[in-house]
Amino acid sequence: MRDYSALLKRVGVSGIDKPKRTPSHPTKSHVVVTKVNGKPKTIRFGQQGVSGAGKSQARNEVRLVDGLSKQDTQETLKKVKVQPLTGLTR
Repeated sequence: MRDYSALLKRVGVSGIDKPKRTPSHPTKSHVVVTKVNGKPKTIRFGQQGVSGAGKSQARNEVRLVDGLSKQDTQETLKKVKVQPLTGLTR
């Protein structure tokens, strides 16, 4: 097994396949060192400043407008029947 400690230290990660946040990088939010065909490869990924997908706005808006609790919303969704699609062919 080869020693990649110099590469890991330079990149700033604790080990192979251990991602780390990079808040000071201008465009990418994370970095990871992995092995590709037995050789170490540094991969930067993610977009700076993105907070994630968040919660469903439509569902939260319905809940707020109707004044429903979370349990009431789940019970209402269970009662709704889905109409089967017709006329679709492969």
